[in-house]
Amino acid sequence: MNPTLNTAVSKPQPKQATAVTLRYHCFDGAAGRLLLAVGDAGIASVIISASDEELIAGLQSEHPKAQCLPMSADEQRAHQATAKAIAAMSKGEPATIALPLALPGTAFQQAVWQALCRIPRGQTISYKALAAQAGRPKAIRAAASACGANPIALVVPCHRVVASDGGLGGYKWGVAHKAELLRREQLD
Repeated sequence: MNPTLNTAVSKPQPKQATAVTLRYHCFDGAAGRLLLAVGDAGIASVIISASDEELIAGLQSEHPKAQCLPMSADEQRAHQATAKAIAAMSKGEPATIALPLALPGTAFQQAVWQALCRIPRGQTISYKALAAQAGRPKAIRAAASACGANPIALVVPCHRVVASDGGLGGYKWGVAHKAELLRREQLD
C-alpha cells in the first residue's frame, strides 16, 4: 500500500493558542531511534535521532506549548500498527495502513504538504515543481521552507524533493539520511 495514496493531510488548522497534550513513544527505526507523537487529531510529530533524550528534546522544541507525555503501555498497544508503519517507512518501505495526521499550518504549507503526499515512492520532483503543484510557481523558497517546517517528515515525504540541478538539497535529518531513504525507495 503506497503511503502517498493513504496519507491525507488535514484541513488547515489555526496554530493552537492553548496548550495541547501530545503522547509520545520512542522505538527503533532503520537510521536510529524514532519518536511518534500523537495528539487528539492524529499524528503530530515523527522524529529521527540517535537517542531517546534527543528525540524528546526535539519534540519539546517543535511543540513548546504542548504538554509532552510518554504513552502508557495501553496507548503504545493502541498505536502499535502506526509505529510499525513508520518504522517500515524509515526503511524506505511503503506504509500498510492509512495514517491520521494533525498538521496545523498556513494554507500554503498545507498545499505543499498535500503535494508532497502525491509524490509516488521511488520518484522525486524539484522544489520548483513542488511550488507549482502547491499553486504558487514562483514561491520556490517558500515551498522549501514548508518542507523544513514539516513535523512529520517521514510520513509526509519531503525527502522526495530535490534541487533543480539534481542535487539533494536539504533534509531535516541530514542529506545522508535523505539519500538513503531515496535509495531504499528506488529498490522496489
